[in-house]
Amino acid sequence: MFIFAVIFTACGSNQSLSNEEIISKLENHADEVDSYHAEININVDLFEDGDAIQNSSASLKVDMIESTMESSGEIIEESDGSQMKTLYYSTEGATYANMNDEGWQDFTAQQQIFQQNDSTYPALVKLILDIKDEDGITFTDDGDHYVLSFNDKSQVVFEAFEAPYSLSVVGFDSAEMEHDLNIYINQDTFYINHLQYTVTGEHENYVIEMGIDHKYENMNGITEIEIPQEVIDEASMWLNVIKSLKSM
Repeated sequence: MFIFAVIFTACGSNQSLSNEEIISKLENHADEVDSYHAEININVDLFEDGDAIQNSSASLKVDMIESTMESSGEIIEESDGSQMKTLYYSTEGATYANMNDEGWQDFTAQQQIFQQNDSTYPALVKLILDIKDEDGITFTDDGDHYVLSFNDKSQVVFEAFEAPYSLSVVGFDSAEMEHDLNIYINQDTFYINHLQYTVTGEHENYVIEMGIDHKYENMNGITEIEIPQEVIDEASMWLNVIKSLKSM
């Protein structure tokens, strides 16, 4: 769907669980997560001699049910001043989308476009499992979360972000890029609540900076994705208009 996806106790003491226990509980509780509201923001900035020369971003606000891959949400993509905005509803029976406020249309025949989401909750759990043994990974305890952190260079960490967030670079050595990562895991549920990530690379007089902010809310609180009747009616009206024009 996108073109381009810790631990301190009070007073900063060490967490009561070991790193291995935190990871094990995260993995064991992962299958419990079936629905949620997620917000993902991705920004990419390119600099030459310290001056910004290119910017692109993508944001997603979505209500998701994993077991059925039903969802509804808003996708906004921006690049150097131009913007593409998509609102959509996608259920097992139908998919409707409204692009750039041009009206609702029936996209049921192309619904796989909206159901191919690589930034799902299981994908984020896999990301953590892929990087958990990398040198430099630490856990702290902030009282509410176990916080997985990483601040260093790592090809393993970069590759872990490639699939969930379609992360890629051209002209920069990904193994030499600097990562600043924090992932917040709820201490009560062992669900992932928040990911904050920045990766920076340099090549000659160019610098690229990519940032990802990914939040989860209302975990398991969404029981149904319902398409409003007015959306269906508007799409049907446009379809009838198109049919009339073709018959003229």
